[in-house]
Amino acid sequence: MKIRVSHVNGKYDDEQGTDLCELFCIPEGETSTYLFENGWLPTSNNEWYQSRSSRLKIGQLTSRRKYQLRKMSVNTNGDYRKIFESSKFLYNQSIEEFLDTVLSFKHEIYYFDNSVFGVLNWFDEIPYFSFVVGGKNGKGGIIPMTCYYFLNKLKDHTYPYLYIGEWYEDFYYKSSYPNFEWWDGEKWLDNII
Repeated sequence: MKIRVSHVNGKYDDEQGTDLCELFCIPEGETSTYLFENGWLPTSNNEWYQSRSSRLKIGQLTSRRKYQLRKMSVNTNGDYRKIFESSKFLYNQSIEEFLDTVLSFKHEIYYFDNSVFGVLNWFDEIPYFSFVVGGKNGKGGIIPMTCYYFLNKLKDHTYPYLYIGEWYEDFYYKSSYPNFEWWDGEKWLDNII
C-alpha cells in the first residue's frame, strides 16, 4: 500500500507532548478484508484512512430488540435527499461531502419510519454501516435502532462482522451495541476504555 501522512488537521497535545496526524493509504493489492480487519476505513479518492475503527460481531438479537424492530417501518423506497435536507442542520458542515463519499461506493439505502435513512455499503462480502441521518437522536429515537436492524438483517451472512465506522468520544454510544469491538492500532479489543 502507498501511505500518505497528512498534517492538515494535525495538532500538538500539550498534556501528552505528542503530535497528532492523519494516515491514509491507497491499496496496492491489499483486499478490502485485509484493510477493514486492520483498522482502515474507506474514504474518497480510492483512499482508506486509519482510525479507531469499530465493528460488531453479527449474532442473534434479544427478543426485546426483535420486538422493537417489528414496530418500525423499514423499506428501500424513499427520498433520502428530502430527509437529509431537513436534518443536515443537526450535523457539522462536512456531512454533505461524507454522504457523497458513501454513496460513491456500492450501497443500499434503507428508510426507517420515513424519517431516517441509513446507508449500508458493501466492499466485497463485507458490510459497512456508514451513514445514518434524520429523526430523533435520543434514546427513544429511531437512529439507535437502525444498527440493530442491520445486525438482524445480516444474521445469516457469511462474513462475521458489521463495521460501523469510527469510535471516538462523539460516537461513544456505539459501545452499547452487542458484541462491540474497536481497533486500538494493533488489535481488536472488546473492553471499553
